[in-house]
Amino acid sequence: MKKFTFLLILAFCGSISAFGQGFTEITGVASMNVARYGHAAVNLPGNKILVIGGHTQGFYLTSTAEIYDPALNTWTLYNITNPHDMASWAELNNGNFIFMGGCSSGYGVGQSTVTTIYNPTTNTFSSGPTMITSRTNSNAAKLTSGDVLVFGNWYNTGDAELYNATTNQFVAVGAPVNARALPLILPCTDGGAYILGGYGIYGSPVFTDVEMYSATTNSFTSVSSQIFPGESDWVVAWSTVYRNIADMKLANGNYVFMTYKTVAGVTSYRIGQFNPTTKTFSFLTTTPQIPDYDGTTTAPWAFWANIMLDPTNNYIYINAYDAVSGNYEDRIYTIDATTGILSIPTGQADFNYMVASGTKVWLNGDIMFTGGTSDGSNFNVVADVKVLNPTNTFGFKEETVLAADLKVYPNPSITEIFVVSLPNTECHLAQIFDINGRLVKQYSLTIGQDHLDVQRGDLPAGVYVVEVQHRYGSSTARVVLK
Repeated sequence: MKKFTFLLILAFCGSISAFGQGFTEITGVASMNVARYGHAAVNLPGNKILVIGGHTQGFYLTSTAEIYDPALNTWTLYNITNPHDMASWAELNNGNFIFMGGCSSGYGVGQSTVTTIYNPTTNTFSSGPTMITSRTNSNAAKLTSGDVLVFGNWYNTGDAELYNATTNQFVAVGAPVNARALPLILPCTDGGAYILGGYGIYGSPVFTDVEMYSATTNSFTSVSSQIFPGESDWVVAWSTVYRNIADMKLANGNYVFMTYKTVAGVTSYRIGQFNPTTKTFSFLTTTPQIPDYDGTTTAPWAFWANIMLDPTNNYIYINAYDAVSGNYEDRIYTIDATTGILSIPTGQADFNYMVASGTKVWLNGDIMFTGGTSDGSNFNVVADVKVLNPTNTFGFKEETVLAADLKVYPNPSITEIFVVSLPNTECHLAQIFDINGRLVKQYSLTIGQDHLDVQRGDLPAGVYVVEVQHRYGSSTARVVLK
């Protein structure tokens, strides 16, 4: 039986263009009133979107916020008291949002202690309590208590503090093991948090270690020198323009994040996951693995760390851009986190700016990219808004792959090489078994591969079964060797 999916088109959209790049673009979406980069973007009730702060053209601060109404396709501009460029933020248990710190002047200079609270019920912005430490390039995470741990800084002290949601005040929680900029904070079910990655407050070193915050003792202790057991040099960083970590939970309760390392000029990427109950890290195994980037035309795709998680389908979306051509070409890779299958697109789209540098947020199941940089710098900033609908065939193709789709020829075979014709179902593994079920050959396949040449080698005459694993399970075919 075939399953079909339908794309709901918003009333204001003018057209949809598809290029096989892992998404379709929904056009006609209004641009923001202010060009901005380094801003925060959050989902509001009623499918509305709030963007706040960041810096605008020329690397100047902007004390503004905007709210997008998809029903009207309009952005409403608000002047607010405090700028929040490269700030941290969290959603509170009462439904309000708190935005904390950021640069105190243009050009990314200085840090601030100011906070702003947005109340979506009254649609009002108000100044919140003053932080203890001036900070920018920090991050924040709401703990199980409802309080918010704020950690990280840039060119200033790296001490942490806690926003007490009951008293509406910040309290000191002591010095961390390592002062960091752009750390990743992962809340634990026991009320504490694990902190990892990031950079030194002056840009170096790049941290590979993990430390723990205890809510009981208000102190930090070292956990390990590496994130993943038995693996070295994997790093991670988290930024204002990424999703809030609360939105990065898989169906199994694990947090996911992008991790990477560079060895001899080759950058490898993996999806890391953290179990907040057992406090353990592991890789999310994907088939195939996320491709490496080596700066050549054969492997030109570099990946943004600000991944998106679709909790409804348990899909992870990864933006990639061609870092070799300089044409700002983009594509989206999709991981089915339940099966681990990675869908690799074959095409790309050119937006004439670095679309994935914009802060991302959900819009009715689509990904909205707001602002960003036109050339990779902080000075040339855009007000553009792009809405992309990720296109993958998980669950939407015909789910029964007929055995006839997998063919072997010649069959029977008396030649040294026989060919397995592969179905177009994102095959990733081929195995050959003898009549007793013993595995005699195994091959890794690449997405899009349409056939496999099998060297008979020392296989004796007999009946063999070829099994190919793919997105929907497996398909088999029988081959007779004479």
